[in-house]
Amino acid sequence: MNVRFVYGIRKLLVDLMLLVRILVRGIPRFGLLGFVREVRQYARDNRNVLAGSAQRYVQRGDEIYAASAMPPVSSQRFVDYMLDEISTFNRKQLAPTLFALVSASSQCPYRCRYCYALDDLCDEELVPIEVLERTIRGLGERGIKSIFLTGGEVMKRAEALPGLMAASMDAVDAFWLVSSGWGMTRELIEPLLPLKLKGVVISLDSHREDHAVKSKGHRDAFKNAVNAIRLAGELGLVVSVDCMVDESFLDPAEFQAYCDFLRDLGVHFVNFFPTHRVGGAKKYQMSVLTTSQLNQLEALMTGVNQGARHRHHPIAYSAVVWERRRGCSAGQQFVYVTPKGNINPCPFLAAPAGNIMKTPVGQILDDLQRIGERGGCYHQYEGLSVPTRTRLPVLQPGEAESEAQH
Repeated sequence: MNVRFVYGIRKLLVDLMLLVRILVRGIPRFGLLGFVREVRQYARDNRNVLAGSAQRYVQRGDEIYAASAMPPVSSQRFVDYMLDEISTFNRKQLAPTLFALVSASSQCPYRCRYCYALDDLCDEELVPIEVLERTIRGLGERGIKSIFLTGGEVMKRAEALPGLMAASMDAVDAFWLVSSGWGMTRELIEPLLPLKLKGVVISLDSHREDHAVKSKGHRDAFKNAVNAIRLAGELGLVVSVDCMVDESFLDPAEFQAYCDFLRDLGVHFVNFFPTHRVGGAKKYQMSVLTTSQLNQLEALMTGVNQGARHRHHPIAYSAVVWERRRGCSAGQQFVYVTPKGNINPCPFLAAPAGNIMKTPVGQILDDLQRIGERGGCYHQYEGLSVPTRTRLPVLQPGEAESEAQH
């Protein structure tokens, strides 16, 4: 299947058709005058989803993506998401839950120093496959249709993936594999294509092999990641890359060289993650970016997302940059199932609402929704505020951190 970027006139046409579809769906929901008022108010809000968006999309077959974590722009789910998004910000309603990170393995051949799941890794699988199947089906029944299978290293459970995905695929729209690239071969990935596998997210922290190897602590880390990216491209999958950001990435020449390298590999999205003081990063007392450094990162991403010369570069994204304007979406727009089966609001906030081996996933999601927005990871970055979207109780950063320690 061919995967390509959509830009220029073609993107404009996609946007116009999207506007028409939102109009057709929105008028019955808000009324004509109400719809105009709602859209005008939302457009004036600098937290709207279009703020800072790239000048291109990614198309795979009939599906067009603005971001791998969102429903395809071409789908009815995206239209419904946009209308829910308008209500979320205009009326301070709950945000719709879009995706889940589900740890399919508690094993990993790597021990990355910054790994948020470092303390959960072990030499055996902690969550039975049948529990994962039941959980994914439960997530799908609650409207969470995009499932990112992660770990540990998801390929440690490669032999079980076809059965897991086949047993739960009718409840979801898309599966994504989040991997270091270790153990990813054509023989293992190709059978997953008919099981709603849409893409992969490969961890690669540098275009320099020595840096990538040091970052991952594994001599084959760079080679494994590059091979996995190339394989995914050959199989017609959407290819995303996760990159942990340190100060060296804020040099414009280094940043551009990295993005050029990903372009040449055929990568479609790149997600930049500053270090968070959890897991390995907390254990090894790794530094986090300052507010001014986050501003630098945002400017660099904006540059690579704009202009004709970047039309075939991966679309750059950073959750921290995105959420510091919009507010923490942990436990609302997404949830994280840990290698131990706990459901946390996100990988960087260890405040479990329940365990899938003990409690039905629907009940756990209800508990998360009742909590409302949390301070999340913002307490790590001096000067960052957390906008509030909901009318629900909000835990302050210190409270969230304190709860995580219990």
